[in-house]
Amino acid sequence: MIFISVTIILAVSFLINKFQKTVSVAALVTDAFLMANPAVRHTVDYNLYKLSYTQQLENFEKGYTLLAKLFYNWGVPYETFRVYLACAIFIIFGVAIFRLSKNPSLVVLSYNIALFTIEAIQIRNMIMVALALLGFSLLKRGRRISSVAGVSVLFLATTFHTLGYFFLFGGILFFVPWKYLLNGLKIISYATLPLSIMFLMFGVESIQRIFATFLNLTGARSDFSVDLVSVYNNAIGLKSWLLTIFIVVTLLFPFFLRNQSIRTYFYDPDSKNVLVPTFLGVLSVILTLLSSDYVRLLRDASVFAFVSYSQLVDRFSHKRLIVLSYVLVIAGAIFWLQNFAIYPESGRYIAYTIGLIPDSVF
Repeated sequence: MIFISVTIILAVSFLINKFQKTVSVAALVTDAFLMANPAVRHTVDYNLYKLSYTQQLENFEKGYTLLAKLFYNWGVPYETFRVYLACAIFIIFGVAIFRLSKNPSLVVLSYNIALFTIEAIQIRNMIMVALALLGFSLLKRGRRISSVAGVSVLFLATTFHTLGYFFLFGGILFFVPWKYLLNGLKIISYATLPLSIMFLMFGVESIQRIFATFLNLTGARSDFSVDLVSVYNNAIGLKSWLLTIFIVVTLLFPFFLRNQSIRTYFYDPDSKNVLVPTFLGVLSVILTLLSSDYVRLLRDASVFAFVSYSQLVDRFSHKRLIVLSYVLVIAGAIFWLQNFAIYPESGRYIAYTIGLIPDSVF
């Protein structure tokens, strides 16, 4: 009940615009506790992570493998290692959100609904998301040292999950003049659906080969590469793909409105450190045709979209309920896509993941 309670309080805090940082910290502490102390018997991937740690396997990305090896050599048991990891993740996550937003409760609320139940399981992906947020928060126009640090953090994120390379690419795009980059993002957004339909009609084998080569060159874990090239066994289902399109369109729709405040925000170069990673979610429409694993890209990019909405709220302070309602629709759709359409096994154990049912209860 604590998880549900703090999530509701986050919504209230956002609506009344009071105690946002305090409530957000309390929510992140709750998230860290639940990730650090999972329902072992009902948490998908827990035993895989524990086996990898205790046997010192090298089946994950190099950064995670090195970190696990370091703590293992210090004699730290997996359970303690996971506690340290969860605490570090949400400290980084919280610092990044506070750096990027004056309305952190909206971001944490969205995260709790849309992402937490799956991120608590796919812990490496969560490390990458936290580092990506921190990296983009460091990217500032005219601040060379901070920007170099930001790109370095984004590179570090790639060593924990392969999808980090997309955000590293987004970090490099940050240095492209905004007026040119903005046009490119618009073109990609408009072209994505026609390209996806074309790939469906004529086949995606060439795209498979390109991405399989890319994953091998970047040192992606082998089973992820196998998932990619065995597209006909692992491609996303039609209903899930249509839901992915709905989420992407809904995520980006506000940025194309002709409202003056939105247009001012959209064309402001200072907004690009959240808008660029937000638009990366568009690629999931095409990439999920290759492998359902790429739905994670949409999930990860949505965090930056939620940050963008939280920044826009300051321009629509009298419309907090409308913004909250809109965000809840998106978060709910992502929650359903992740936990029931793509990873139904995790959907079965949601009550255990959020601490609603003890691990001892079947």
